[in-house]
Amino acid sequence: MPRVLVIDDDSAVGRVAGLHLANGGFEVELTGDRTDAFAALRSRAPDVVLCDLFLPDDCGLELMREVAAAYPAVGVVAMSGGGFQGRVDMLQVARVLGARAVLRKPFSGAEIVLAVRAALAGRGPPGSGPACRPRDQEPVG
Repeated sequence: MPRVLVIDDDSAVGRVAGLHLANGGFEVELTGDRTDAFAALRSRAPDVVLCDLFLPDDCGLELMREVAAAYPAVGVVAMSGGGFQGRVDMLQVARVLGARAVLRKPFSGAEIVLAVRAALAGRGPPGSGPACRPRDQEPVG
């Protein structure tokens, strides 16, 4: 069973993501910060890391970069509820920096499972996975 490490400081988002992924056939571990994330990675590297871009103790982009450098076989999915710094869409920056898929919160169960499957499959180069949903589109399902 593929393992997914979910890194999000909002425990409610982490629990919902975990439920959707567990229902999709994944083993899930939840963490809320950088320290716990790297402890989990060292303990048993997951197949995919699902990482919030805005964490209280770290920049998700930097965390993504470090995960990719230390664990190149691990697929990364970036997620964010806001995703913008000024006019810059940080989810698109995450794509350029190697995220295999991106998710805009709130996301549906189908969207999160699709993104993780794309990261597992490694379809195309990093950043070529499912596109993020436009900000004004409601989640489905």
